[in-house]
Amino acid sequence: MRRIVGVIVLLVFLVISILSTASLVLASIGLPVHIGPTGPFSGIKPTGAQVFAQSFFDQSFIIAPASWAAVCGMWIWRGKMRSKWNSSGFTQDAFDLLVKMRGGPTRLKLLQALNAPKDRSQLAHELNLDWKAIDRHVQILQKYNFIREDSSHGQIVLYTITPEGDKLLHLIEELDSQSGN
Repeated sequence: MRRIVGVIVLLVFLVISILSTASLVLASIGLPVHIGPTGPFSGIKPTGAQVFAQSFFDQSFIIAPASWAAVCGMWIWRGKMRSKWNSSGFTQDAFDLLVKMRGGPTRLKLLQALNAPKDRSQLAHELNLDWKAIDRHVQILQKYNFIREDSSHGQIVLYTITPEGDKLLHLIEELDSQSGN
């Protein structure tokens, strides 16, 4: 959810940047932007949205640089996070798996729940998830070597977090504390 909000905020700032820059360009070549009824309809009172849009375009000389600075700041922050991730020895696939892809928060909770060896049924009960979902997440985390089979007792297999998975959890906690969450 946090990722979706971040993408939406970035897109909003990007749209604001483009619109305000376009307004500046038009004004610089002598074509000011006017919103609302003009010409034969000049007697009609403009709506609140038209007044807001006009004030936005009138203030674009302030809004354009500020919004572009915000967009650049977000991109730089994202690059620093990715750089920190890669310098810790994790691949882009692992980043996508736990941060970008759907199911990432569930996989993180699963890793955190494996502070002691547990089987899939215990994980499903603790995380309040269907055992089939746990089964799929366990397979994915095993593929990336973040968890491993600890022992088995008949049909029951216990899983535990690997040193690589533990390192990953510490990195995510560090990144979360740096971003102020």
